[in-house]
Amino acid sequence: MSKVILIDPFDKSISYVEMEMGDLQAIYDLLGCEMFDADGFGDQGDVLIFDDTGILKNTEEQAYFGFQIRSEKCPMELVLSGRVLIAGEDVNENWTSSVCTIKDLVELECVVWLDHDWGASYAKQFHPSE
Repeated sequence: MSKVILIDPFDKSISYVEMEMGDLQAIYDLLGCEMFDADGFGDQGDVLIFDDTGILKNTEEQAYFGFQIRSEKCPMELVLSGRVLIAGEDVNENWTSSVCTIKDLVELECVVWLDHDWGASYAKQFHPSE
């Protein structure tokens, strides 16, 4: 079992969850999505696992948050929609327990809960029909 971080903008919480990283259905269930993607971030070997189409979902039913990393190697500011997992990654690119901790996220002020209207306004630029 791996210990990963779940960021949930719907209830504005950050928590640890334990899961088998090879259990794709568990990832889909935790994120509440049908397709996910992952990108590395920071300089400790962690990855963000996120709903790949979250930004395209009905904005009335979506929740948003800002994610920022202040690192010389990988400065990053993102607007994310829906739930996100943070996991670690080993040398073989297998997902493992996260190196980053909830304490790190809180102390570095990495997660910023966004007002729904602001997040929805941002997301609409990605909706081709609007």
